[in-house]
Amino acid sequence: MSRGTGDGAAMVGGKWTPPPKGFICMNTDASLHMQERKVGWGIVARNDDGALVGAWAGSENRIGDPAVEEAMAIRKALIIAKQKGWGKIVLQSDCKAIIDKLNVKSAEYLSVGVILFDILKLRMDFIECSFSFVRRGVNSVAHHLAKYALRVVDEKVWQESFPDWLCSLASKDVGAHAPGL
Repeated sequence: MSRGTGDGAAMVGGKWTPPPKGFICMNTDASLHMQERKVGWGIVARNDDGALVGAWAGSENRIGDPAVEEAMAIRKALIIAKQKGWGKIVLQSDCKAIIDKLNVKSAEYLSVGVILFDILKLRMDFIECSFSFVRRGVNSVAHHLAKYALRVVDEKVWQESFPDWLCSLASKDVGAHAPGL
């Protein structure tokens, strides 16, 4: 059975902190470029030691709605976590409206109801799955990945080695590091 209390990795003085032992923390964010009609998303996953275990960035050409794109990034993160076989996850986003709806298990949000329903269904595939709202400063790596995604054509995936710029961003967070740092 999965639970979502909103607890898990959280803010301490505006910095990212590792999730509880045995959990993977996934931060998500979305970005929109209205003039170019493009949306981007970023996901970063770290273990309970704060080490990067994966990062993903992708984009699509369309006019997006901020709440829809944030929810889509969360759904994408859950699909990735399920494919990886991660049983205990903390999912963090800086979109309070979506996180609040997920924590009360409500899919009643006109533009994103179907996506929220998918997310709530996906969460049942995990031993434990919680959703937490974090401020943008705590979500900075996912935010930078979403902005980066607006400049790329193909989806980018990093799982064993990470580019220097991504390692640098992660190392600025308290307790976060990547292999080789």
